[in-house]
Amino acid sequence: MANSKNIKSQKVNTTGNVGKRVSESDMAGMVSNAAKMLKDYPKKEVKIPLLDRKNDVVEVCYNGYNMIVKRGVNVKLPMPIVRILEHSGVL
Repeated sequence: MANSKNIKSQKVNTTGNVGKRVSESDMAGMVSNAAKMLKDYPKKEVKIPLLDRKNDVVEVCYNGYNMIVKRGVNVKLPMPIVRILEHSGVL
């Protein structure tokens, strides 16, 4: 498992590139990079409470990479995803 000091970050919305258009292939590359980065983060086992049967999943997006997490089930998630869920009040 890698710690956050070993993870490379990518500057996306800096002053120099705000006006720059992002192509579909650039966007796909960024999403692919986000998915690869998530694999390097430590994992934490969490269980999102099941509130009702109609809403049994939670959608999470990290730098364009989308995840669907089942409620009421123990799952191991990368720490950035856990933090997103904590900050949003889901966990």
